[in-house]
Amino acid sequence: MIIRRKIRYVLVEASREINLGDKATVDGFQRGLGKVLGDLHYADAGPKVVAQYSDRSFVVRVNRGTEDMVVLAMAFMKEINGQPIGFYTIRTSGTIATLAKLHTRLYS
Repeated sequence: MIIRRKIRYVLVEASREINLGDKATVDGFQRGLGKVLGDLHYADAGPKVVAQYSDRSFVVRVNRGTEDMVVLAMAFMKEINGQPIGFYTIRTSGTIATLAKLHTRLYS
């Protein structure tokens, strides 16, 4: 039996510019998230940055049921690689296309 993975996408905005095309920045983001969540919850959530729409907004993919925990953890993150930064969630959705449309509507 094949079981389909159920995921959620979280549209996040940062307080300053962030380049998630840089591996060191992504690693710092994941390390910070893991530090706040803890190993067990980080493994449950399986967060991954899947898209960056602008220099301050991006999308994180997480397993369904853990999105509230990840949103809260990002609110508690205050730095990446020693640089101060804050994150806040714009919206959570079951599809990335919905978030792309929302971002276009909000920031155009």
